[in-house]
Amino acid sequence: MIALLLLASLGRAEGPSTEPSTYSRLFGDEPGGVTAVQSEAPSSSPWRTIGPAALGVVGIFCLWRLRATTPRIAAGKPLEVICRQPLGDRNALVLLEVIDADGERRRLLVGTGAGAPCLVADLGQAPGPSVAEEVLAERRSESYASHAARRGGST
Repeated sequence: MIALLLLASLGRAEGPSTEPSTYSRLFGDEPGGVTAVQSEAPSSSPWRTIGPAALGVVGIFCLWRLRATTPRIAAGKPLEVICRQPLGDRNALVLLEVIDADGERRRLLVGTGAGAPCLVADLGQAPGPSVAEEVLAERRSESYASHAARRGGST
């Protein structure tokens, strides 16, 4: 960003002036200190600002594209506390379920207390839903309810 600002300021900079050099102006032979000749500064051309402006637009576009392509966290909660077991006054064990870099759910056992949290154990992949949970979820779905209604059953 600083480079873009530097390029923009260079684009607006004036060319070499027609005034006497700084040395001759400060230490010249003329007494008085103010020179009688005041030269008019040439007006800056609008074409000199097009290059830095175009470079700035391209830079902003590239930054926007980089921001848009950053990886997102997988769907779902990235961290979930399954349970917490107190072990004393300030100490506790916490069972966490997290989503790892591959998008898989893992369970971690973390110890907390007066200091920083400490990983006690990595319990590996979180188990999927049990067979009983899958059957109950299927029975709660609309397809089962419509099937049961046709058969004369109740839910």
